[in-house]
Amino acid sequence: MRLYERVVALLDAPKMETRWLAMRILQDWTGQTKGFDPRASGEARNQMIARWQQWLAEYKSNL
Repeated sequence: MRLYERVVALLDAPKMETRWLAMRILQDWTGQTKGFDPRASGEARNQMIARWQQWLAEYKSNL
């Protein structure tokens, strides 16, 4: 669970490359992107990160 939390936290990293890598890792692990775009502006990115945080809350017992 903690590993997933850390990768989701990296979706808000200052460097676009780090955000892209975090998105690819989550996509590999889950088969989903939740519409995340590492190039998006801060506000748009926050909304996309919220989707991943909601996913974590819903599926944490399965991780």
